[in-house]
Amino acid sequence: MSWVVLVLLLTALPVGYCGFKDFSEALTFAGCVTGAALMAAAFIMVVGVAAVMDCWVRGPSSNFRVVALISTGVALLTHVLLALQTWNDGEKIRYKVLTLVLSAISLSAVVLVWRRLDEIPTPKRVAAALIVSTFVAVANFGYQYLFQPYRREATPLVQLDPGKAVLSADGRTFSVPVDIKLVNHSDMGFYVLGAEFHAMGEDVTVSSKDVARTRWRRDAEQWAKYREKHPLTRREVYQPGKLVAAQPWMPAGNWVEPNDESHTRTVVELPSNTAFDKLTFYATLSLARKDRLLMDKFGGSTYSWRGAVVPPMDEYEG
Repeated sequence: MSWVVLVLLLTALPVGYCGFKDFSEALTFAGCVTGAALMAAAFIMVVGVAAVMDCWVRGPSSNFRVVALISTGVALLTHVLLALQTWNDGEKIRYKVLTLVLSAISLSAVVLVWRRLDEIPTPKRVAAALIVSTFVAVANFGYQYLFQPYRREATPLVQLDPGKAVLSADGRTFSVPVDIKLVNHSDMGFYVLGAEFHAMGEDVTVSSKDVARTRWRRDAEQWAKYREKHPLTRREVYQPGKLVAAQPWMPAGNWVEPNDESHTRTVVELPSNTAFDKLTFYATLSLARKDRLLMDKFGGSTYSWRGAVVPPMDEYEG
């Protein structure tokens, strides 16, 4: 009896706690259902502790034999599903071994209760209860951990639209406005982890004759390593661009709502006598799905002169 009670308690306490956390903090409806199922399983196992004690004390005359058997069966099912989740999520080997050991221990508890019973009262009801609970648990597990992670992923679209260059009043500088639009056609929201706008100035050097084939191939292979694409001809000598401007175009910690668009405009200013032959604009974006994580106090403004020790200016001299 003490062995079965220990198995039920050691299973019910963490399962109930995890179920409450999932139910109160889950990001999806399926997560809330999982939390409710875990809390229900923990409640059944806690009730099963009293049923097991009554079954051992009163023997075959106990009226709670079915409850004792069902509670140990629920504990076994819980550990088996946790083992499947642990192996599916690629956890460390010690956690995989632990879930298998707990599953074996729960199976031994079921066998002990089974042997304690002379016969199973209302076997059809017991079988129906175990079948229904198993079906609900397996269906929820399959949807939460197998179907959802492998469904079609959403890919927001970032569009860049450079405007017409405008010369300043004194003629010394010119400005190029760049409109950045983020389009989210999916039915899920995203957190913004980082958004950077880069302007690169490039010098286009053209040779008077075709470059050597080996050099052209080498330049083409080198250029293919970069994210940006560029028409590389036999007379154009490859040269990496120089950074002209870099700034965030969307605050980190913001979020993008489902089926929504976000518009931002930035301006790149250069001197009129710039040596660059052309400008290239890039907008990068790092996102995280709102139904996969919860962010709190992310992306706040920080400054080196607030909350940090800055060396005096004389230490930089010389």
